[in-house]
Amino acid sequence: MAKSPAAVKAEVRRMRRIRRIHFVGVGGVGMCGIAEVLSNQGYDVSGSDLRESPVVERLRERVETPILLMGYANPFHAFGDEAFAEALASLAPGFEVYLQFDALDDAGLQQIRGAGLSRTRRRALERLERLGLSTTLVVTVKRGVNDDDVANI
Repeated sequence: MAKSPAAVKAEVRRMRRIRRIHFVGVGGVGMCGIAEVLSNQGYDVSGSDLRESPVVERLRERVETPILLMGYANPFHAFGDEAFAEALASLAPGFEVYLQFDALDDAGLQQIRGAGLSRTRRRALERLERLGLSTTLVVTVKRGVNDDDVANI
């Protein structure tokens, strides 16, 4: 007999070390899909984004944990905000941050994301490391732009 979705969700939670995942930029085309899939697989998904949007609203209806709005033009600046970073850290252990990280240099980031900010991204990763937050980097690979960065990322 098939298990109910609630029973499967409970079982998945017990089997996995990571229970909570926070997505920075959750309203983006790639992150929202990953967030929804992982929520459907039993993870507690939360997220943050710059502004309200139909995607953010839809996720709020589908996930059990909060989707936060933050007043930063670049999500990586959020990790410079002590209160925001500490709020995320308070969710550990069993909490994972998924962070868009596409290239190591400003030229690649400019082509993929329309802005450089490689130093800001590195500082964000350093802050996450200092706080002891487990982080998964999500990479968009563009042939001839950042494909040679993938191994180093």
